[in-house]
Amino acid sequence: TSEEERRAELIIQGSQKNQTMTVVQKGREVTLALSTNSITFSATESTAPIIAEGTAKWTASTSDTWITLDKSVFDGSATSVKTTIMVTCKDNPSATARTGEVVLTYSNGTKSLKCTVKQDAGKKAEVGTTTLSEITKNSAKATASYTSDFPVAVYGFYYSKTNTTPGENDMKVELTGSDKSGSFSATLTGLKSGSKYYVRAYANNGVGYSYGEVTTVTTSGDKPENNDNPNPNL
Repeated sequence: TSEEERRAELIIQGSQKNQTMTVVQKGREVTLALSTNSITFSATESTAPIIAEGTAKWTASTSDTWITLDKSVFDGSATSVKTTIMVTCKDNPSATARTGEVVLTYSNGTKSLKCTVKQDAGKKAEVGTTTLSEITKNSAKATASYTSDFPVAVYGFYYSKTNTTPGENDMKVELTGSDKSGSFSATLTGLKSGSKYYVRAYANNGVGYSYGEVTTVTTSGDKPENNDNPNPNL
């Protein structure tokens, strides 16, 4: 009933010499099949089944650290058995999709079946349009929000008097955190009175930077003068 081949020696004794004969018995024929040879996951952590069906004794494994299996060994059966292997993929906070593999080895390591595991690339956070309040001659309060599949580590506001799509090279207020969604506020300082500024919220969840729509704010007061701002070149 074993899958393994077995051998024995038969010794035939004669009057003058003995003769040795090797007897070989093959292991029982085994079967094994997988329900699929490819499975695709979204970028967020999720689990899906692979079904192994057959009589063979097998070992399941993967060399990919982002894939885990809830079952790795089956001891075989005289009759065909369906065994479910739950495959879990961790979050993929990357702009690149990835491919891995689950391997079932059987027949004493001489045969194997493979299932390709594919996981989609992550998506950037969604950032809302900035709203402005508490506007004074030299400052304004900016508020925005974000939602993300992964924790957002860095977020904030870019603002500029001349650049209509403010970015990294402009003035900014940067915040840090670890939430997947939320509303945030910051005070934009160093503004000139009576001036128009372009403001844009941003966030980075590990996949990359994403931005909200640009909005504008005009500070209160008269046309700027050299002495109304400690940093008149801003």
